[in-house]
Amino acid sequence: MKMILTIVFAITLTSLLVGVSFGNLLVNGDFETGDLTGWTEGTPETTNMFDGPQGVPCQIFSNKAPMSVYEIYEDPLYGDRHFRRIALATKVRAKEGYSAGWAKTGSWREGYPWIQQIIKVNPGKYLLNASWDCVSENLFFPKHDGGPAGAIFVVYADEMITSYIIDEEHPAPPTLCRKTTWSMESKGNWITKSITDFPIETKTGHIAVRLWFSDHDHQYSINPPAFMYVAFDNVSVTLKPVETSVR
Repeated sequence: MKMILTIVFAITLTSLLVGVSFGNLLVNGDFETGDLTGWTEGTPETTNMFDGPQGVPCQIFSNKAPMSVYEIYEDPLYGDRHFRRIALATKVRAKEGYSAGWAKTGSWREGYPWIQQIIKVNPGKYLLNASWDCVSENLFFPKHDGGPAGAIFVVYADEMITSYIIDEEHPAPPTLCRKTTWSMESKGNWITKSITDFPIETKTGHIAVRLWFSDHDHQYSINPPAFMYVAFDNVSVTLKPVETSVR
């Protein structure tokens, strides 16, 4: 299903830069504060294209304090959708220390939860370099139930920072960088991903880094106790200014 929605939401500037730092521009990219310090979580208006609750909440978890599995269910009388915790995802291991992630089961009619940081830089052209650890898995019975889970890393700029794009095949404009790690690749194992010298241009100086939980084949519900999960850790983003010649 091809769908592009543009949502307007409040912008929180997490970094204000006079120039550009060559260190990690993200706050709490390794989540070792044990919470979402520096990150903004999606709201019902920005994570859910259907009527009902927003996507399941992002959780900061460790091997000693695992994620909960949230069930999306429909009220049998009125058809309203709700979510509730039904189990602990004890088999989901953090990368190191604390990690951030989502775990869900039940109805496919949820939406696509995310967390995001917005960085303020000087307008201009940059080369994006980024790295992150991620894991995704669909613990279904049978395996085809529910479709694949995806850990999506996205970088937006300018007006794109208010976009809600749910179309993996949509051609990326110059200010959009997107990489998805599907559960078929991860298979429940942590993977390190990276982007090298990806060109980005910003006219406003606003750049958003978003971590997204995607259920791509969202036409099928998951039957509890089966569930899917996605998690991220050690997210790093740097920008190198592109020198422009002056004649």
